[in-house]
Amino acid sequence: PAPTATNETVETRQSEEFSESTSAELVVGEAEKEPGTTRKAVEGSSRNDVIDFDEAVRAYQIQVKELIEREKRYPLTARKGRQQGKVTLVFQLNKRGTLIASSVAGSSGYRLLDRAALKAVRAVGQFPALPTELSEETLFQVDLQFTLK
Repeated sequence: PAPTATNETVETRQSEEFSESTSAELVVGEAEKEPGTTRKAVEGSSRNDVIDFDEAVRAYQIQVKELIEREKRYPLTARKGRQQGKVTLVFQLNKRGTLIASSVAGSSGYRLLDRAALKAVRAVGQFPALPTELSEETLFQVDLQFTLK
């Protein structure tokens, strides 16, 4: 089946000068999505297996989002220029949590914001190892919102 994604949004306030929100989607090749749920496509898996899979994936997504948020910086020049927007990043991690590739899948319309988003995911360096429920290489999609007050 085609890769599918879970959808969650986490909002954080980084400073008094601006606020940012981040949503992350995990694209899991071995998962199929039903409304509101992520399921492991394994024959004979029980409901508890599905719940455990969901919990492990959500916990990992939260870790990934928090790490990127810690590294995200709103460029001063972009703030002075009143640049705002959403950057959609796609990146791939291997089983050990090493960043394999990253790119801008959806531009904010501002090069500075796009670069800042890429810089944040790359600055994390080493992510935690993927949970055993995920494949050897997993794609993530993260939306980083840069908004001025």
